[in-house]
Amino acid sequence: MELKYNNPELSGLSRKERDILTQLSKTGKLVFSANDIEDVANVGRARANLILSRLSSKGWLQRLLPGTYRIVPIESDSSDPVVEDSWALATELFNPCYISGWSAAEHWGLTDQIFDSLVVFTATKQKASSKIIGGVKFRIRQINQNRIFGTKTIWEKSSKIFVADIHKTLIDILELPSIGGGGRHVLDIAKAYWRSKEADSSILLKYAKKVGKGSVFKRLGLVAESFGKVDKDWLMECKARSSSGIIKFDPNGPAKGRIITKWGIRINVPESDLK
Repeated sequence: MELKYNNPELSGLSRKERDILTQLSKTGKLVFSANDIEDVANVGRARANLILSRLSSKGWLQRLLPGTYRIVPIESDSSDPVVEDSWALATELFNPCYISGWSAAEHWGLTDQIFDSLVVFTATKQKASSKIIGGVKFRIRQINQNRIFGTKTIWEKSSKIFVADIHKTLIDILELPSIGGGGRHVLDIAKAYWRSKEADSSILLKYAKKVGKGSVFKRLGLVAESFGKVDKDWLMECKARSSSGIIKFDPNGPAKGRIITKWGIRINVPESDLK
C-alpha cells in the first residue's frame, strides 16, 4: 500500500525526508538499502547512508540487518515493531527462496499446530540456520539453486512469494524431519497428505528423484506403505533408490526402537503412530 508522508505535522520530518518516504512507499518494496535512497533522492552513497541513519534514529525506518531497513508503519506505536508480512520479508531477505517445512504444511492444511518460526529454503549463502529479523524468527535451510522446484506462487499484498507445493512440502519434511516438527509430527503431516485429495504418488516419486537422497526414499516408502494407496511397483522403485544401512526415522530422536529391515529405518517414534 502506498503511504502518504506529506502531512507537515509528521513529527521530526523535513520536507525532503517526507518526500523520500513517500517515494520509497511507492516502490512497493518491503525492505530498502542505500541503493534505494540513492535512486529516489538522487544523492551519492555517503548522503544516502546519512539519510538512512537519520530516518532510523527518528523512528521512521526500522533497521532489520546492517544496511537493510523498512518503513515503520504509520499506525505503529513502536519504532521497532514485529514485521507482520513475514513471508514477504523472507522473500526479500533470502531471495531466491521459498517457504517450506511446517510453515508450508500449515498453509496447505496439513497441520493445525502453530510454530513460532518461519521455515525458509534459500540458495543464498547463510552463516546461521536461525535468525530473528524484525521480530520474526526464521529457520533457514541453505540449498543449491537447482533444489528450488515444486513451488506455487502466492501474493501477499504486492509481494510475489514462492511456497513449496503440497507434494514438495512433504518431500522436504521427509528429508529433514526437524523442519516438520520432529518424528511424530512428521507422521501426522504424512497422514494428512495421504488423506488429501491432492495426494499424488507419481509427483512424490518425481520430486524424490530430483532431490536424489536415499534417506528420502526410505521415509517416503515407509509413510506411503503405512498411509497411502500405492502399488507394488511404486514401492519397489522407492526401495531400489533407498540408501544402504539403517537410519533413524527421526534423526534427532533416540537411538532405540524396532528396525524395519525392508526400509532400513529404526522406528524411534511410537509405532502406534504408523497406524
